[in-house]
Amino acid sequence: MLFIQAQYADDAPRRVFQMDKAGINQFTLLEVLSYCPGYIAVGNTPFYPDWIKVVIRRWDPPAKQETLLECPLPKTEAEATAWKDVPLRWGDIVCISERIYSTSDREPFRWEGAMLKVLKLNERKLGLNIRGERLELGIPLRIDTGNWGRSGMPIAGKFDESNRNSPWLLSAVYDSKKLLNTSDITRVKVVRKQGGVTHEWNYDLSQVKFPDDLWLQDGDEIYIPERKK
Repeated sequence: MLFIQAQYADDAPRRVFQMDKAGINQFTLLEVLSYCPGYIAVGNTPFYPDWIKVVIRRWDPPAKQETLLECPLPKTEAEATAWKDVPLRWGDIVCISERIYSTSDREPFRWEGAMLKVLKLNERKLGLNIRGERLELGIPLRIDTGNWGRSGMPIAGKFDESNRNSPWLLSAVYDSKKLLNTSDITRVKVVRKQGGVTHEWNYDLSQVKFPDDLWLQDGDEIYIPERKK
């Protein structure tokens, strides 16, 4: 079983994403960070992450050793425009350092404009097609404290408050609030055009469970047919 994990300081790595059976879902650095909390408490001391000091630990099979990839996030809005997200591989561990700040600062962790701009630039634009009508959905990535949990695993395949407005297919469909009483959620189709190739997948949303929910990508089209009479 393969995972993508995140590690805060010297804490043990915690799994963030788990491979789906079909091997469809792929994730990036920013997507992993979007499932990490803005801070965690170590005893009575809050731990604030330093997003400028992010390192990916990656195992190199040919060399039989681990490599370290430095992946700092942008410091300014100008850098944010040019910043490129980093595709991750299964088995990667994203290491997040502790942010050093003055103890007199009551709000040591602030979202700089650079990070907000990066999140906005990576917003998902999706199409939801129901009864011949196409609705455009905008689903932003966000840094959320609600998904870390005791196991470190985001809740997929389940619609609840902690997964609201996330790029999971189940969440996107139900959050749209566009389902009709005649909609057939057992025959949902997703179409993705990628690298000149068109992919199609079919899902029964009444049966989707983690980790086999679909992590949506920008440009995906979702089709929900009418129930058969």
